[in-house]
Amino acid sequence: CYSSGQKDVYLYHYVESSATGTTDPELSYTPASKVVLSSDIADWSEPALSSGVIGDLSTLSFTYSSSNEGVATVTPAGHITLTGTAGEAEISAKFDGDATYAAQTPTYTVNVFDPVTLDKEAGTYDNEVTVTLSAAGAQGIVYTTDGTKPTLNNGTTVEATSRELTFDATTTLKAISYYGETLS
Repeated sequence: CYSSGQKDVYLYHYVESSATGTTDPELSYTPASKVVLSSDIADWSEPALSSGVIGDLSTLSFTYSSSNEGVATVTPAGHITLTGTAGEAEISAKFDGDATYAAQTPTYTVNVFDPVTLDKEAGTYDNEVTVTLSAAGAQGIVYTTDGTKPTLNNGTTVEATSRELTFDATTTLKAISYYGETLS
């Protein structure tokens, strides 16, 4: 109520605070925050979410997401599944914070690339033959034409995802794809 002699009017409104704690939970994925895999990988160890401060993370609530579900999906429980498609996906584990710990969103990047494929079948050809090497999502291709095994230190390196080669004599072609130090 306001009266003519009153100079100041104060209005109070109570708002319940939903502030989070200030302690850094030091959340991260282990053993690393990024992995590069070949899409033909048969054995993959899923990363684990860990904390440098909290022993049991099962008491916290996370919202998981994938930036590219065509490459990797993540369940509400945080289990990551690779689809076998080349590309990159960032997996996020969003923690909104609680009374003790500050909000944080650790991420895990999965980069998947394909092994080399050839557009021709292995065999003997009577005339000159052109072969296209392809490796989707790879950083590059290494090939040899002398029958030796290609490696990052042996063979012709092509920093591209495809290469066309023409042969007019008997040749043993071997090829691999790579991304960083990871070979397929």
